Amino acid sequence: MTSQQCNCINIDSIESSLNKLGIKRPKGFHVGKKVGDNLWFHKMSMSTMLTDEEIRRVHSICETQKFEFDVVRLSLKSRQLCLIECPEFFDIEEPAIERSLVINEQDFKITNSSKNKMIYHHKWQMLPRNYDTEYLIKSMQRSLKWKSILGVDRAISSRIGRQQFWEQWLKDNNV
Repeated sequence: MTSQQCNCINIDSIESSLNKLGIKRPKGFHVGKKVGDNLWFHKMSMSTMLTDEEIRRVHSICETQKFEFDVVRLSLKSRQLCLIECPEFFDIEEPAIERSLVINEQDFKITNSSKNKMIYHHKWQMLPRNYDTEYLIKSMQRSLKWKSILGVDRAISSRIGRQQFWEQWLKDNNV
């Protein structure tokens, strides 16, 4: 068995455990974290997730506004795009959103994050399955670790997306 096969087995095993906790890649998409009618994915997947026209518009606006982004939020209903600056995406386990740029049909709007920033969980969902295997496994293991403790608790789950609550929850639960 090659190390690549071994890593795939590990990913499949971890992904199966995460699926049992309700955390899975969305059906019909090779990448992305789906919440409601929105799909979040890392910008490296733009060429497979967006139309050529959407990509041209993103590049044009970002170039003129000097806006750098890491994550894309795509409305599956309206195709509205939100480009999200998350510079620590690959550096920390639950990176915070710094700024976002929402692209509407005629214009766009840049918004800075609040003091109590939104954060991302389950980064592995936003990356293609063929991304760096070790990185994906580490991200999946992180999800499995804290989600196994949290379980299914809508009251808590609705609050963990804010940095201050999340950091306190981690501390309170020795994670």
